Amino acid sequence: MYLGFQSFKDLREFGRTTAQIRKDQYRQRYKNTSVEAMLANIRFISKNEFDQNQFLEQVNVAADMIHQAKRLVFIGALFPLSLSLDMAEDLLNTGKAVIYNQLFTDFDIRRFEKGALIIIPTLTGNFIPANVPGFLDQVKSFPLLFLSKREIRKIPCQQFNLIQLPNLNQSNQSNLILLETYNLIKYMYFNKYIC
Repeated sequence: MYLGFQSFKDLREFGRTTAQIRKDQYRQRYKNTSVEAMLANIRFISKNEFDQNQFLEQVNVAADMIHQAKRLVFIGALFPLSLSLDMAEDLLNTGKAVIYNQLFTDFDIRRFEKGALIIIPTLTGNFIPANVPGFLDQVKSFPLLFLSKREIRKIPCQQFNLIQLPNLNQSNQSNLILLETYNLIKYMYFNKYIC
């Protein structure tokens, strides 16, 4: 017995079938949507104008960074991390390893192998690298992806990308924009590299 299967071959076949079912689900989910529809949702929620071309370029770079990474490491406060669970699950199903590291708990990213992408969702922009002792020294050899409402100055690292979210004062709408931005990143990633 192997985890409830009669043989390892059965377990492996179940894994392959499950992966194919998930890919079919991704195709179906994204067949009925578009970049324009997602941008319209973000505009509606934010009620603010923003540079859509720049935003799309930042999202496109994020999709490329995810593709190039062997492992994704989400770092941040508990709530912004929880908003990334759906994205993490979908990326796990495409073969990406995903790790969560809440800020100020065992913060030592040097333990991650080269090829890891550090993703930092910070709605308020209050994640200040100077607040984490040794952060700047630790991230030099990793690519960084920030998702934030506020501008974050470029940090010396392997590759830096900031997805500047439309600025809002109300946190519930900011949460929705972050979720829709994750959907847009997944949409671009799946269409370019998976489906």
